[in-house]
Amino acid sequence: VYAYDNVNATPGPATIGVENAGGTAATALVNQGDATGVVSNGFMVCFDQVGAADPVTISYQVTVDASAHGVLTNNVVHDMDNPGSLPASTSADVDILNIAPVCSAAYASPDMLWSPNHMFFPIEVLGVTDANGDAITITIDSIFQDEPVNDKGSGSTSPDGQGIGTSTAEVRAERSGRGNGRYYHIFFTADDGYGGSCSGEVLVSVPKNSSLIGPVDDGALYDSTIP
Repeated sequence: VYAYDNVNATPGPATIGVENAGGTAATALVNQGDATGVVSNGFMVCFDQVGAADPVTISYQVTVDASAHGVLTNNVVHDMDNPGSLPASTSADVDILNIAPVCSAAYASPDMLWSPNHMFFPIEVLGVTDANGDAITITIDSIFQDEPVNDKGSGSTSPDGQGIGTSTAEVRAERSGRGNGRYYHIFFTADDGYGGSCSGEVLVSVPKNSSLIGPVDDGALYDSTIP
């Protein structure tokens, strides 16, 4: 409602309305030639409220780095230059899917030891992949072998494996001269630091002789870390 008061004079017919900021468009509420257009004390112009216009949907796209994890919040503010307009804001949460690492292509490096000098050699677990490009942490869970630890013909050394709980296994370059060669079974877990993990196994062999031919894997039968 526009209400007029304290009108000191009685003007002639007038036009009352609204126009845009640039003065290029207007709507007359009271026309100059209308007899009701005489402004005097108590004169009022009333507006009927019109329902809001249909909502406008604003779409946008975001690009997320491959290293992003967890819940990301996108905040959007829409501002208009119309006089009296207020900015509109909204937000949306995006939960970035973490893909667990893959252990199926893992391998030991080195995967064969020669000669059998009874010394420990570090063994790395390689070949674990991660679709998010996360840094992978390898933890050695257990080490087994297919020959008894400190058996006859293999030297008086024990244990034959160590490094449980670390990222690198160590196994002894050793086998029984009476057997068919030795295989170490190294079990590990790969973790991406964001809740994704996988488990796997890699093998390391110690051939029976210098021909390096024919080591036979009889299975993970003996705990290499036990004296």
